[in-house]
Amino acid sequence: AALRETALSAAQVERVAGRVLRQLDHVAELAELPAMVYQLLLLSRSGSKQTIVGGVLAYFDGLEQNAASEQQQNEQAQTPQQRWRDLGDTEGTVMLHIGYSIKQDFELGDALLAHASASDALSSFSFACVLSLARIHRFEKAATGALRELLLRGMHDRDMSAAAAWARPYLLAGSGSGSTGGGRLLRAVAERSAYGWDQVTQSLVHLCLTTLDSTSAKRSAFSASACAQAREACMRTLQTAFAGHEFVRGEIVGQIMQRVTFQTEGHERFLELLQRLARADTDALRPYASRIVDALDAVAVLAGATVERLVRAAAALFLDDASFRTSLLLVLRKVLFAHALDERRAALGGLFVLVDVAARAATANVSERQRQQRLAVLLEVVGLLRRSLTQQAEIRTAAYTRLAQLLDDPGA
Repeated sequence: AALRETALSAAQVERVAGRVLRQLDHVAELAELPAMVYQLLLLSRSGSKQTIVGGVLAYFDGLEQNAASEQQQNEQAQTPQQRWRDLGDTEGTVMLHIGYSIKQDFELGDALLAHASASDALSSFSFACVLSLARIHRFEKAATGALRELLLRGMHDRDMSAAAAWARPYLLAGSGSGSTGGGRLLRAVAERSAYGWDQVTQSLVHLCLTTLDSTSAKRSAFSASACAQAREACMRTLQTAFAGHEFVRGEIVGQIMQRVTFQTEGHERFLELLQRLARADTDALRPYASRIVDALDAVAVLAGATVERLVRAAAALFLDDASFRTSLLLVLRKVLFAHALDERRAALGGLFVLVDVAARAATANVSERQRQQRLAVLLEVVGLLRRSLTQQAEIRTAAYTRLAQLLDDPGA
């Protein structure tokens, strides 16, 4: 603190920063580290920003490696949750200090972004620090874009190196580890967000959503395999975030329904994500079921195939939530008698999806009480379908065609 009030040359600041960074190894308690890091960040206003940022990130990368090594060598000393919670709390405080310091000095944010962009691979802590940088409006697009580029480039490079067998002996050790590394990074940050890193959760969700958008585009600078791997990693990460953090659930569901309603490119991926969320944790999705009903209520702007996929994605809610089931059937009944023929066809397709779902559920290996409940649901949907047989010839023809397909192939 005293050195910050002393006029130092650039070389002197560099030496002081190096000395303090080396002294971090001698700090006895994790709780003392955030204060020392904050003093270093204040010192960076006099210069040596790259040195200080790189040194702090490297030090905590070392702490994580040591903690992982100790965990493998001696599982009895301390439970993994306790160890990672202690380290995560310290790292979370350091991230807050970094974020606050960047708001006071944007050049420090530029230094962190430059460090991330120059790296071929980032540790989970460095990755999380860049995610915390994305919380600042000025750096949001640049930080998210840099991380997305890092993930996709690593997966793409791994695919290319795997395809070029002749080049493998000449590649550096560890080269081409982007595919597993990218997915591991996302998974590690999502899991650690429960132990002190919760401030990066929203940025992580935003990164995964935008990555799903970019990898679902028809034209991409990366291989189809790399895009598919990135989509799968992002979907798993969003599932983890949805299960562990209530405050991001509304945003995730809202972003899914926005893309479905506006029929954006690749919205099928988001319907798949919705289906995964419904199957994994119906109770967590239940408070947001009304948003699905609202999207179906706007069936005029949805294609018939999208309506069917949306209804199938919400099948788990339909079976388990009586309130959602009533609302969904009410919307489909209303659309079934809409003025536009395409809307009625879309509602008819949605009803046949529900028949398929309810029939499969009724024949599943469940208790007798559940079977009777699901048979009652099936009869309710069938009763609604019968009303379509009194409509125009086009609707009756479509109904009989789908009914024949359902009888010939239960998976249709």
